[in-house]
Amino acid sequence: MYSGPTKVTADKYTKDGKQYVNRLVLPLELKNHPGRLKHSDKKSRMSYQRTRSEYLLTPVYRSVELTPELKNADMNIVPHPYMDNMFTDKTVVLLDPTSETTAELLALHSAGEDVNQMLHDGYFNIGNVHIDRQGPNDLMIVDVNWRNTL
Repeated sequence: MYSGPTKVTADKYTKDGKQYVNRLVLPLELKNHPGRLKHSDKKSRMSYQRTRSEYLLTPVYRSVELTPELKNADMNIVPHPYMDNMFTDKTVVLLDPTSETTAELLALHSAGEDVNQMLHDGYFNIGNVHIDRQGPNDLMIVDVNWRNTL
């Protein structure tokens, strides 16, 4: 799993299946501290970090439900897992998540099929035009369909 700075793994689960994450509650003194900003001067930053370290000795946490919005909060920071590897000069696309073919691919993958190999073997027509779907800002979402012939 890849993600940005937001913690998206549950700290506890309820009997009804809801997931919760513990969030640090900052006191007002820290929320409004001028040293909290990255571009503040060194003296303010040091004061903030010292006050924060004292607070962290006895932290207070609040349990927050882990919603889809929270899980996707960083999708524009890290739109896909191929940010810093061999795909940096390639076009990474997201197959239409609402497509029946994508659902079939997930079923095949869950059954143990090597869907990656099927994609590389040309079993599918993969579009090269962005379709109207909600997703990360800089990630192209494309159609996918089974190829009629190989």
